[in-house]
Amino acid sequence: MRPEAARRAESAVLTAAFLLVILLYGVVAGTAASELGSRTAGEDYYNRLADGLAGGHLSMDLAVPPALAQLPNPYDAAANAPFHGQMYEPGRIHDLSYFQGRFYLYFSAIPAVVLFLPFHLVTGHYLSHQAACAFFCSVGFLASGLLILSIRRACFPGAGLPAAVVAVLCSGLVPLVPVVLQRPDVWEVAITASYACWMLALLALWSCLGRTHGKWRPALGASVAVGLAVGCRPNSCLGAALLLLPLWMFRPRAGGPKAAETRPLAAALLLPALAIGAAVLGYNYARFGQALEFGQRYQLTQEPEGLYRHFQAAFLGYNFRVYFLDHPGWQAAFPYVRDALTSAMPEGHIISDHPVGVLALLPFLLCGLAIPFGWRHLAGASGTRLRSLIIAGLGVFLGGAIPLCLYFASCVRYELEFTPALTLLAVIGWFQLATVADSHRRARRLGLAAATLAALLSIAFNLLTVANHRSDAETQHAVIDRMGGRGEEAARRYRRALRLRPANVMALVGLADLQVRGQAYPEAVTLLQRAERLDPDSPTLHLNAAFCLYQLHRWDQALAECGAALKLRPDLAAAREAERDIAEARARQP
Repeated sequence: MRPEAARRAESAVLTAAFLLVILLYGVVAGTAASELGSRTAGEDYYNRLADGLAGGHLSMDLAVPPALAQLPNPYDAAANAPFHGQMYEPGRIHDLSYFQGRFYLYFSAIPAVVLFLPFHLVTGHYLSHQAACAFFCSVGFLASGLLILSIRRACFPGAGLPAAVVAVLCSGLVPLVPVVLQRPDVWEVAITASYACWMLALLALWSCLGRTHGKWRPALGASVAVGLAVGCRPNSCLGAALLLLPLWMFRPRAGGPKAAETRPLAAALLLPALAIGAAVLGYNYARFGQALEFGQRYQLTQEPEGLYRHFQAAFLGYNFRVYFLDHPGWQAAFPYVRDALTSAMPEGHIISDHPVGVLALLPFLLCGLAIPFGWRHLAGASGTRLRSLIIAGLGVFLGGAIPLCLYFASCVRYELEFTPALTLLAVIGWFQLATVADSHRRARRLGLAAATLAALLSIAFNLLTVANHRSDAETQHAVIDRMGGRGEEAARRYRRALRLRPANVMALVGLADLQVRGQAYPEAVTLLQRAERLDPDSPTLHLNAAFCLYQLHRWDQALAECGAALKLRPDLAAAREAERDIAEARARQP
């Protein structure tokens, strides 16, 4: 194949890889429902904030319920509990900041300014949280993918097309982006926006490091992106140190650039980020009278007021374990991944959406360990440029991970704040493995085989976890439908949940309950017996099965289920009563 034709074919294959990942993002996010209960995009919190900003005020365009405004202490968890509403049900007033009779977002306003408000002004329509999260993740993926391909061209020309395809797919499907997109809502908007900005910052930094003239232009882009990233997630501010790398590399020195030549670069690197930071602090001051108050002091939380201290060294070891090392194991049934288990937590710590141990469950990330072995081979200008990017990527990773390891809450969506940078480092290690010298051919093959398997396992874990989490979401929807008397819709959702995860005990029990209400006792028994096999230590399952068998006049089996329940819990009075009723009913039979 001629070089030009080969280049076109390679571009087509890589473009297909990019499109595949973006399409997957759209499918995962687009089929997820709003946990805030929004039925239209206009109800979403970020659109309410965008309308508030368009109206000339910093609060959300959202009416405060009169009963909430009349509470003596609206921040009391017990008092404001009725306003939090039911997940997935409309009308929720949940997780907002309430101050002087207005609602505010303690989440960053930057997504509203850079996306939601412009979109509404240009189109006249509202952008949903789901679409915004998919958009930000697509931008972050495109930036990281383009960065990876540029690194390949500059530093690893020997890495072939298969290695490049694996690198692109891993950059989009390893760093837990699909898992976060499974529940795209207000919490995830700021996190995905920050992810996009950090990847754009690294791409701009890479461009800056590779230029001989006009460095200030990409430096300006890097500074804006860093400012926006930190504005979206202030806890990641340590990563802003990457802006100092070009200043150090291109500092005035003998035989190097003069001070006059480096001043535009320094201004481009520092001023935009500082200006955005000052704007965020001014925004806080205008809302709450304090520059460092983001609104959490006034948050309408479901937790007792003042219960938690946000950052403590005592959380470091526990959070490190759950974020990097925890592995709940695999299971034989689809989707093969297990739910993460909550171990004993330090006092004052909580878990929301249990994190995954990324080093244990995303083994592709371990490819980053190959970087030190190739460090001394990074010679010349391209080697210096790559070493600087590696340092910057490590800084972004640590800037995201360290504060989260000190934080009082652990959550899988927080992991998107450090896994993309870790994935970038892993891809660089992957390229090093793919270009090991021919004198190490056997080691190269073994390393590549192991790394390829690790990549497949990591991508599979993400996709299977999406199915696992979506099953939980469908089950929650079904519970709400069942409580609201929408039995047919609840049954459809339970069956959908079971298709995604056949071992979903809660869905089996919920569907069995619907069968009991319809007096379809044989079907209910079948479902409960499936649940018993999955959770044999539940006395409630045995007791429910006993009731169904009693209705079918299968006395001996019903008594056996009561006996199993009592064996697990001897003090279960309901099982004793059921055992007595079943024995009496059997005795009355001719």
